[in-house]
Amino acid sequence: MKTVQVHLAAITRVTFDCAVEVPDDFQDWDQLADDVYDAADGSEFVEDNQYWEKGTCYSNGKPTSEKPAFRLEDGTLQPVEEAADKSIEPS
Repeated sequence: MKTVQVHLAAITRVTFDCAVEVPDDFQDWDQLADDVYDAADGSEFVEDNQYWEKGTCYSNGKPTSEKPAFRLEDGTLQPVEEAADKSIEPS
């Protein structure tokens, strides 16, 4: 077995909810959202850790001396701790 480097990237999002006072007959909701977005300075946003989108992920097979997080064995990828746990016989 050898240990190689894998690079993973994920895109998360930040969100901001606020109340806006508008005239009773107001209807242009999309424009309102755009205007509030343009007025926000960014400090109001908080990270939404429930949202993930896959970014650019790759491996070039470059060897590393890092402790492996996963092991690919018989075509199955599993965490190294889980692989080690399976090899221990219960007492």
